[in-house]
Amino acid sequence: MTRRVLRQLWISRSRYLLTFLAIVMGVAFVNATLTLTDSIGAGDEATVEAGEAGIDAVIDAVPGTPPAGFSGPAEMVSAGIGIPTSVLGTVTADPDVAAAQAVWHANASLLSADGSIIGQSRGPFNEAETWITDSETARWHIAEGRAPAKPGEMALDAATARDFGVVLGDEYRLATERSSTPLTVVGIARYGPADRLPSRTTVLVAPDEPALIGQGDVATQIVVRGVPGVSPDVLVDGLRADLAQSGETVRVRCGDAAAEAELARIAVESTILSRLLTVFTIVAALTGMLIITNTFAISMVQRRRELALMRAIGNTRSELVRSVLTEAFILGVAATALGLVLGRFVVVLIQLLFDRAGVEAFNGPVIFTAGTLATTIFIGVVITLLSALRAAVSGSRVPPAAALRDAAVDESSAPWWRRGLAPVLVVIGVAATSAGIASQRNQLMLAGTLLAVIGIYLAGPLFASLAAGAARPVLAVVAGATGRIAARNAARSPRRVSSAAAGLMIGIAVVAFFSILAGTVKTLQVGPTSALRADHVVTPLGAPAGKVPGDLTPELRAVPGVNDLAAIHVTGGLLADPSEATTATPNAIPVGMIEADNLDAVYDLDATGADAGHLEPGQMMVASSELGAHPVGSDLTISGVAGVAKGTVVGSFATALPGFASPKVLLDQDTYSAVFSDPGTVAIFLATNGQQATLDAVARATNGSGRFQTAEEYAGASSSPVDTILNLIYALLGIAVVIALVGLANTMALSIRERTAEIGVARAIGTTRAQVVSSVLLEASITTILGVAMGLTIGIGVSFPTVTLLDNAAITSPVIPIARLVVIALLGAVAGTIATIAPALVAARRSPLESITAL
Repeated sequence: MTRRVLRQLWISRSRYLLTFLAIVMGVAFVNATLTLTDSIGAGDEATVEAGEAGIDAVIDAVPGTPPAGFSGPAEMVSAGIGIPTSVLGTVTADPDVAAAQAVWHANASLLSADGSIIGQSRGPFNEAETWITDSETARWHIAEGRAPAKPGEMALDAATARDFGVVLGDEYRLATERSSTPLTVVGIARYGPADRLPSRTTVLVAPDEPALIGQGDVATQIVVRGVPGVSPDVLVDGLRADLAQSGETVRVRCGDAAAEAELARIAVESTILSRLLTVFTIVAALTGMLIITNTFAISMVQRRRELALMRAIGNTRSELVRSVLTEAFILGVAATALGLVLGRFVVVLIQLLFDRAGVEAFNGPVIFTAGTLATTIFIGVVITLLSALRAAVSGSRVPPAAALRDAAVDESSAPWWRRGLAPVLVVIGVAATSAGIASQRNQLMLAGTLLAVIGIYLAGPLFASLAAGAARPVLAVVAGATGRIAARNAARSPRRVSSAAAGLMIGIAVVAFFSILAGTVKTLQVGPTSALRADHVVTPLGAPAGKVPGDLTPELRAVPGVNDLAAIHVTGGLLADPSEATTATPNAIPVGMIEADNLDAVYDLDATGADAGHLEPGQMMVASSELGAHPVGSDLTISGVAGVAKGTVVGSFATALPGFASPKVLLDQDTYSAVFSDPGTVAIFLATNGQQATLDAVARATNGSGRFQTAEEYAGASSSPVDTILNLIYALLGIAVVIALVGLANTMALSIRERTAEIGVARAIGTTRAQVVSSVLLEASITTILGVAMGLTIGIGVSFPTVTLLDNAAITSPVIPIARLVVIALLGAVAGTIATIAPALVAARRSPLESITAL
């Protein structure tokens, strides 16, 4: 049997060539994404463990559930979560403590003379911390120069220094939410064995300068080293007892636990990227599976007479099934082997894409695990076998008498159960999704979305019939008889057309979904475009997670020609006083405050019940999304680093405010300043007289403290990071779309093959080669447009339930980028048509006599 199968594969090599190519591409992409998923953050664990090795215990604040955008020690003080430095006295009094030091962390950007950032291109990954003086406890060690010891000095991580050409003696400015301070580089430091904390740029300042990056009497954490012979567990137990006795509400952990928390903090981006790569893996695998299934289904129809003849000479059904599965096995093994080799090159390509996007995700070696190999083989071989199984079973049912007639053209429609089940699933899915959104039951919403997508896929043959019917009069007008033939050919086998369109449908659906998601997320950065009424905006130099120094606001207000100004403050607070909380982790929530004389002149907050810029002590406003939990008239208690705010909800606002996390509660200025001690602003909106002298004065005032932009520049800068990531997603999804296009070309090639005699007759009676090519391309356009339309429908439909997961006051429905989706649709349609040019030319070049006698 094996010899016959090999001979059959060789004879039918043209039939399986594109299928082989699709499997190779799918396997290569899946192998590469799985390999990179395993490689993301490789080496980070060893680096962090080494860097934190000298720390036996860490004391920090009792954690709340962090609001969106806040994580890790570098943001805890800014978020209003820290510990008083008075705790240090109790700690050092413990006889088991050899050394202890309060440490401050904050988001901070190092700026060159021209205002460009020295470090990561994205704000949250630029940090500053105070130097730990105890050499055995220290995370950082000097590789060149010396440690910062007095005000005005700094050390920089070695990787950033190398990448930006920083040398000892260079002067830069450190921009934080509190100030913009000139510093001189006196040392180059390494984190444990590494040149940097993974994916971070770190500036190290003198230990006696906490006010430079944080609040002087509230530290981020206290690091502790025990005396020799005392285990970390014993040290932690003793410290907990001491601090509990002194009435301090803090958290004490072993150094190992703190290292794990630090690793989890720096792995946030890696987790997101891993999930994205997993999505791409699934898309490529599904696309390849659909192509393989479609290929073998068409192949079995075309080999109907051959299979029937084999049955007539004595082959059993099981032998036919084994024969087809052996073909699929050989095809899958060969394609998988080549795909594994090609996957090495795809790994390099994807790494280059990430580097171009400024995403530093691969800090260690590329890891190829046994699990990745097994998964790749499963997708390349097992899925090929499973995809061929249905076609093999169907082909084995051919009666021997079929050998006496030509039945090589598949004109089958969808089975009755599929035609009946598809609309039922769509209706149930849409109803369940709507109910889930209305009741905020995410599981019901997601289940309904999945049912609706499956229903749309199963309804593909119905849509194919409708598309062919609708296209026929249009193509008849555009291309005459050639157009009618193309529409008729598409209508003859709606199942084949639907299967060919399915791969493209998946690719377009995912591309459209991410486009919509990106457009929606942009509104979280700048709010609706119509809300911004200011002509200029001042933003943090370390955006999106940095802040503008608080002392800049009164300075700008005093500039002649600045007619109106609004300073937006955002930080993190905890709902309810922790001392009154019933759990150890009170709910955290983004809290804000607005300094403004006339807010409406610069920003439309769409507020009701109160003026957000003139709240009185004891008054609070909540985002409209919070009205269900905190209605107008209800009391609200929020704790911060310096106290507790108690008030009554007097109004609400519907428009999101700028910042890394849009606030859900607004306080009055006095209460906010007293409870959070957070002077920094996330944005300052300015309405000026537009005169150049005024603009020059504002520019001078903001130099080194903030980024002065026009409203248009602000909107573009806020969306730039999203566009960068979106372009990266497009590039990765492009590979999956190419696989789908290969499948489309393969289907059209097989379709032409099964109509070889028909095309020969048409050529014999006078049809020109141009008309044959035109007919094939028009038929392909129907299939392509169907795939694009179904993909856009799914992508847009899935985006509606997704926005409910964003949980933001300003986002009530997805933002549909019409122009971008039109471009995607046109590119998909054109690419699909281009992919079928080669099969069309092959059909046109065959002589009529050769075509008639081919079958």
